Amino acid sequence: MYLIPFVQLFPEFAMAETRTITARGHPVLPDDEYALVESYCTDPSCDCRRVMLHVLPRHQVRQGYLAAISFGFDREEEMAGPFLDPVNPQSQYAEVFLAVVARMLKTDPAYVARLESHYRCVKQALADPAHPIHRVIARLESRGAAQAARHQVARPGERSKRRRRRRRRTQSDRGDGQDSMPRVGDLIQRFIQAGDHPHPDLLADILACGEAAVEPLIAVVGDPKMYWDDVRGRPRWLPEFAMGLLGDLRAAAAVPTLIELLSWQNMYERLDQVVDTLARIGLPATEPLKATVLDRSLDWYPRALAAQALVAQVYMETEDSDTLVEFLHDLLIQGPVECPDDRILYALLAQDLADLLGLDAVDVIQVAFERDAIDRDYIDWPDAETMCREATPHFLERYTVDFLSDYRAKFGRRGK
Repeated sequence: MYLIPFVQLFPEFAMAETRTITARGHPVLPDDEYALVESYCTDPSCDCRRVMLHVLPRHQVRQGYLAAISFGFDREEEMAGPFLDPVNPQSQYAEVFLAVVARMLKTDPAYVARLESHYRCVKQALADPAHPIHRVIARLESRGAAQAARHQVARPGERSKRRRRRRRRTQSDRGDGQDSMPRVGDLIQRFIQAGDHPHPDLLADILACGEAAVEPLIAVVGDPKMYWDDVRGRPRWLPEFAMGLLGDLRAAAAVPTLIELLSWQNMYERLDQVVDTLARIGLPATEPLKATVLDRSLDWYPRALAAQALVAQVYMETEDSDTLVEFLHDLLIQGPVECPDDRILYALLAQDLADLLGLDAVDVIQVAFERDAIDRDYIDWPDAETMCREATPHFLERYTVDFLSDYRAKFGRRGK
């Protein structure tokens, strides 16, 4: 059963029909807006009649999905739910969200009817060979397969190149060079064996290796096999730790691999960490990110993620911040509007700029609305104006904290 977010399949109206939960002064949940991102099975031969609801915070996106809740429309079935999906990772707030969503599903038949209509929408489209949904799914699958094949084919050659580079480094530095590579190899092996909860001290030892750790970490991030545990039948989160370390190392060499990840299939739960890492790497990632935003052969999703990373770079006040602001403003003022994906991209960019710049973004966003460059199903002008007045750039503060420092604090709270 292949689950794909509804917003990827029907972006023209999915965002407007996505339910949100607003938490203000809740005894457990942080104040935020939480979207219930729907994912549906895209196997034409399957009639599972289920939806997966992923809880995604708007202003704490680095945390990724906070809960994955499975719900079946046939209420007499034993596994009708709702329940926390055992295959997906769950946060410390998952049980609270399950209770909230369960109550919503029980007391709001209109919402359940909407979910079921979305399910039928997907299945009816799958039954029509001429429906555009098949092109969307094929594009996602081909990207994922192509990326996997490219990494698998390139890996032997890349290993040879690494060995040659290592020999050159060893020859140029007879002292520390002879010991550093074996030490990195041993640390990376321990890192891979540590699973989803490596000890912060191990991560600190890898960081201490500096440049010597970059290529092995890129190898972890770029290996499709690292993302799924075939034995246990569940995702592996090791690549996210590798990305975090690459961000702390400001590893320019990782940029091409990270840019590719923006278009990988089934990366939805991990893309916040990709964006985070590209933002932290800074200037070496700027031009590749711009190129991704402008690449209209891609759909709106990777382009919007690239734009989000650029917004984060502005917040971090990189040396290129003023030029970046000008680039992002120009997109809204005069960027091409030739397909629905363009309007979705600009709608999401307008929201990011409203949060980042507040009232300084009003005029630019208004111009984008006046030239009909904004998809109003994602945001309309009154909401955009309100966002500018009530700007909340604090959600970008996560980029000012190193990955390892943040993880060490969380690890300590978890009680080792």
